[in-house]
Amino acid sequence: MSSLNGQTIGFIGLGLMGKPMARNLKAAGAEMVIHNRSQGVIEELSGEGMTAAKTPADVAGQAETVILMLPDTPAVEKVLLGPSGLISGLRPGCLIIDMGTTKVIATRTFARETETAGGALSAAVTVTTWSWTDANHSGIGTDFDDILCVLNGFAGDFFGPCAFFGADLEAGVTNGVIDFDDVVAALDAFAGNSYFDNPEHVDPCP
Repeated sequence: MSSLNGQTIGFIGLGLMGKPMARNLKAAGAEMVIHNRSQGVIEELSGEGMTAAKTPADVAGQAETVILMLPDTPAVEKVLLGPSGLISGLRPGCLIIDMGTTKVIATRTFARETETAGGALSAAVTVTTWSWTDANHSGIGTDFDDILCVLNGFAGDFFGPCAFFGADLEAGVTNGVIDFDDVVAALDAFAGNSYFDNPEHVDPCP
């Protein structure tokens, strides 16, 4: 896959992050099938030419690729495996891309369930314009370039494939810890304190 023109992409989770992502994919040439718990955004994006689906299974039945932009692991599990979930309507070879910071062990379980149903699941953790994308997704016949083509439809540069499934999520957690430490250091500075005067902080450059 080198272009999104003529590709049908499903998108579930159209909140503050998901809505502009879906718009970017449509602008890149994809036909969008959308589903969301709140219906206001569905009405808005349907007015822009996207197709509304009543259930995740309906999305899976129409799309070649489905992107999840959901808040937490239970939400991903419900959309994937719950009543009228994606798995129940999955087309053979369908690629599911989970954009959330879903728990690593749960993600591996979801990947096995997806593969059993004839699809493939890939996890992608986006941090600003850099991302860790899991090349060792489950499923057969889904090339990393296919995943990259979809991701490039709504984001910037990607930092290539990870060595094993779930490594992207682990990298994302690490990045979050580093970011939090940066915030603490900034707050210390605003308060007139030295970050490294606090014995609980570790000097990264001893």
